[in-house]
Amino acid sequence: MILGCMIIAGGCASSGEKKAEKLASLTLDNEEIYKCSSDSDCVSVLKDCCLCDGKVAINKKYAKAFNQSKGERCAFVPCTLQMCYVDITPKCVEGKCTGEPIDPPSVLP
Repeated sequence: MILGCMIIAGGCASSGEKKAEKLASLTLDNEEIYKCSSDSDCVSVLKDCCLCDGKVAINKKYAKAFNQSKGERCAFVPCTLQMCYVDITPKCVEGKCTGEPIDPPSVLP
């Protein structure tokens, strides 16, 4: 019984460690997150905690984990929204997700 509990607990710990390791590897330096075969593979995500940090296009299968990798670090980061417009259209170009800037909406008539 004790051996069974140790095996189960050990399996959970290594699973948690693997998840933490995977999240830690999901940085903008990791070329794997940019790979694509079509435009539909790519999505736009914030580069860091704040909107003014800009956006980047990555493979959609990594988007949720990439956002989670920022974790608690972004929970208390003060961000400003003044004079900040950074939006992109995600595209797949030569097997790599890229972002094409979108012009800001005109506020003048």
